[in-house]
Amino acid sequence: MASHSPPRQHLLQGGVEGRGGVGDAGGGAAVHGVGGGLPTPRHEYGIHGNFFFTLAAIKLLCSWWAWRVGTLGGMVLMGVLCLAQHLLLTAGGVGPWTLGAAPRDSLLSANREWFVSLPSYAALYFTGVAVGARVCDRSKRATVPVFLWCVAGVSAASLALLHLYVAPASRRLGNPAFVAFSILYASLTLAIFSLLEVWLPRWLPGVPPTPRVLQAINQRPLLCFLLSNLATGLVNKSMNTLVVPPPWDVFMVLGHTYGVLAVVYFLFKADSGG
Repeated sequence: MASHSPPRQHLLQGGVEGRGGVGDAGGGAAVHGVGGGLPTPRHEYGIHGNFFFTLAAIKLLCSWWAWRVGTLGGMVLMGVLCLAQHLLLTAGGVGPWTLGAAPRDSLLSANREWFVSLPSYAALYFTGVAVGARVCDRSKRATVPVFLWCVAGVSAASLALLHLYVAPASRRLGNPAFVAFSILYASLTLAIFSLLEVWLPRWLPGVPPTPRVLQAINQRPLLCFLLSNLATGLVNKSMNTLVVPPPWDVFMVLGHTYGVLAVVYFLFKADSGG
């Protein structure tokens, strides 16, 4: 993912680097199970496999052929995977087993949330590829904002229907409502970016729509992602962040953010010669 090619000059393209696959998965990782009665995770990472393993598994299983299916094919695969996941969780009885009190005495049972939720992350990957293929198609550039707002609208309606009539979103289960929430989160963000890309040149003539910090992140998205997670892990291992009082909690977050951004920004400056 890391690239030394010239930085993209558009805010929207910065948001969909890598066709959105990892972006959707990463956004989905921020969602916690919201269904009633779910057991409380043992710590901030939950009780499932490390999310890096999820990203690696999806990359190995899907990336080598996902780009060939196109926008419509990616959406169809997402729907098929969501349906299969729903049947697995309900008719297959995997949902109660995943959230139940079964002993965690084997690799599978100890990490059952991780294994069970993998199809949902594959669905998000295919969705990211499908949306990214459309967004990055320069011949359809004029219709990108409308397309993204349509995706956000459909995912919002899907989330509402699934929440009311099927089951609330659960990251631990990776159910269809979780997929809909993750798509809504990512598509809404990109839709807002697409409007900013159109409006900013009108409001601020001569000012590029993409700040240099975002250009730096876009040039090395994988490095930024890895540094962020490494820094987060170091902070969580060195202190109990839940009991840090204000204003030190704000300073800690700002230091974490600016530290990661400083690394990618100075590398970007070095590549661009100033």
